[in-house]
Amino acid sequence: MSNLQRLERFWHNLVCEQKLTSGTEVDGAVIAWWPDIPSFRLNHAAGIDVSEEESGRLLNQVTEYFMSREIPAFGFRISPLTRPRSFVSLLENHGFKREDEDSVMVFKGEQPSDRPDSGVDVREIEEDQIDLFSELSVTAYEMPVEWTHGFSKMFLQRMRRGGRHYLAYIDGVPAGTCALLSSMKTGGIFSVGTLKGHRGRGIATAMTLRAVRDSLDEGNTLHTLQTEKGGYPERLYRRIGFETDHTVAFFAKTIRR
Repeated sequence: MSNLQRLERFWHNLVCEQKLTSGTEVDGAVIAWWPDIPSFRLNHAAGIDVSEEESGRLLNQVTEYFMSREIPAFGFRISPLTRPRSFVSLLENHGFKREDEDSVMVFKGEQPSDRPDSGVDVREIEEDQIDLFSELSVTAYEMPVEWTHGFSKMFLQRMRRGGRHYLAYIDGVPAGTCALLSSMKTGGIFSVGTLKGHRGRGIATAMTLRAVRDSLDEGNTLHTLQTEKGGYPERLYRRIGFETDHTVAFFAKTIRR
């Protein structure tokens, strides 16, 4: 099985088996949704695999699914396994726009040392720190502050289902967030964010390497993360041992009745 196939199954398992976000399977796709956070990154369909003749039906089905739950901003996650290949043209013809393109990366480096000499203190958190984790994550990613409560609910659900969450400290001050979600011998690293005033001090590197070490300790044989294609984070991850396996694109649209 290729990394691409394995990583797509990993995503499917997180949504449909571990229920780390709300999700459901429909004929030809998997729908992930989280109505408390109106972002297409959390409200989208993926794993698209239908015939060309069935693609219009699937588009309508997904649209109705989100609209029935009053989620107007949603999208489709397109990977190299998406079928049919004409699905992107179908989306564009129906007003969906390519909003993001991400690199899906896998760790190919050597096992990280136990304590990277960076001056960054990375600590795994408990449930009573979830609100702080959410506040920092929303601030680091410059998302609307009103989304904080929705993220707290999502992070707490993930923690209670085995997810590990970390805060990074500089001189005793919390400055960054990171999470590790494991399934099917695969460790997914998520929510790596550093507050703007603390960037360039090795925080993201220290958090990511801590997550890789913990993923190895859990017995995972593949370690992955997803980041903006061509951006600074991708270059940073390359320096610490990650390589791009493939890219995915998000096509999104807002529909209001």
